[in-house]
Amino acid sequence: MSELRTNRIVPRDGLPAGASGGIVQMKHVTGTDAKTTTSTSFVDMGIDVTITPTRSDSKFFICWSSPSQPPNTQAGGSYTTIYPNYPNNSVNDSANVISNFDFGYGFPKDQDGDFTTILDKVLTRISGNVGTISSLSDINPGNNYNFDPFVSVYTPGIAKYNRKDIIVNLSNMSEDQGTYRGFIIGETINQTVTFQSQVLTASGGFTLTFNNGASSASASNSQITDLIGTSVIQTVNSTVTTLGDITSGNSTSVTVRNLRVRTEDAQNNFTFDVSNNTPFTEDAIAFGDPGQGDANISAVAATVTGLGTVSQSEVAKGQVYKFNNNNDGTGDVGISRLSFSVGFNDTGTLAGASSGAGGTIESLYEDTATRPIGDNANVIADARAANGIVTAVEVVDSGFGYQHSANLTLRSTNTENIIVVSGIANVSTTGIGPGYWASKESFLNTKYIHDNDFYQSHSYVIESGLSLNKYRDILLQSTHIAGTRLFGRVFKESVANVALSVSNNQIQRLRSSNSEILETVNT
Repeated sequence: MSELRTNRIVPRDGLPAGASGGIVQMKHVTGTDAKTTTSTSFVDMGIDVTITPTRSDSKFFICWSSPSQPPNTQAGGSYTTIYPNYPNNSVNDSANVISNFDFGYGFPKDQDGDFTTILDKVLTRISGNVGTISSLSDINPGNNYNFDPFVSVYTPGIAKYNRKDIIVNLSNMSEDQGTYRGFIIGETINQTVTFQSQVLTASGGFTLTFNNGASSASASNSQITDLIGTSVIQTVNSTVTTLGDITSGNSTSVTVRNLRVRTEDAQNNFTFDVSNNTPFTEDAIAFGDPGQGDANISAVAATVTGLGTVSQSEVAKGQVYKFNNNNDGTGDVGISRLSFSVGFNDTGTLAGASSGAGGTIESLYEDTATRPIGDNANVIADARAANGIVTAVEVVDSGFGYQHSANLTLRSTNTENIIVVSGIANVSTTGIGPGYWASKESFLNTKYIHDNDFYQSHSYVIESGLSLNKYRDILLQSTHIAGTRLFGRVFKESVANVALSVSNNQIQRLRSSNSEILETVNT
């Protein structure tokens, strides 16, 4: 017996506007007991059914069926039509259904999470490299073009943040002998961004709770270090929560940044206040993702016994892509973002690393005409697409495992420009390969020529201090292998004692006039 299971069924082309669709849960109940009443108001007949929806857009279709019993005229009886008692409604011709939905929004980390769940518990973290592309190996050819092809590099995890380039309005620009210095296109812009973090000290340490049944324990330095990046949570009351992200820590304290206070209103809407630089108080705290470093840890908690602050800084990096000098001490500079997580401050000063140009920041805003990081790579490539570019293909090695009519991508390896071709596999005959030699017996050798006698694969040589005729018969009877040819070679080794004597000599340099010894060299 087979069984089909799925979470939803909809038409192939999707649901039309205003329509509903999906799996229908069938709940059925039957009452067989006779019920007799003389009441003129609604009476519970004892037939109940409960259904739990699986989606927020679920619809209910309620059917009620009851047999009609004709009146017993002989006994002077009567009957009344039976109606279902719809929820929360005193009228019998419509239903006003109120459902208790107990499921989440389908977040990637926890599908049961909803608006009451901490974000760190429902959203995953990613680590990515932000920089420039040094090279491209090849380009996907695609197919079915309806306009000229182009090259696009897209990183979904980065581009979805929609962080575009910025334009900075400057005043009090740097001046050199009456001329306001201009930024150089392509030069680097760095700005040190300072922010304040809060230090939370727990003199009693951090208590770990495990989900594998192990007893709770105090956290070590390394266990707290593994939790860098996760959130610290402090509940103020039922609607207010203080949050921060760990940047460093040890077994008795943590430093948190991105300080914020979250408030929830009666309609379950959240607002965040980031104006308070020291929102945490001496009270209980917990960690948002305790299993980040160790999956066996289910909770990390502590009581804050001391508070402190520390100033931290990061460098926002950018590259000038345009500049407008008003020649009156003001100007606009367009900056491409080179740092993803650190943005430029809208106050302070700005200076170019190469030009020496700079000024006071009046304001900054995003350049809506630019593409965001992750989708703004400037790739210059000659991409062409057409049918018939490749007229013939020679298969040197057909390989194995290909499925008939499967899509293939062919890449050239011996052409100046990379050619990428799309094709379809035609698996109809036995494959071919480049071939190989089973042995090298017929190959020419720089030392020997195969002669089927001494120089062959089935001959062997015994090297001994004795001549072959001294042991040939014994060897043939004991260890010789049939089908091989025996040769012998006499190997003699002698040892000679050679005594060497070394004499000591001197070389003297004399003055010619009086034979005076000027220098003596021992050899």
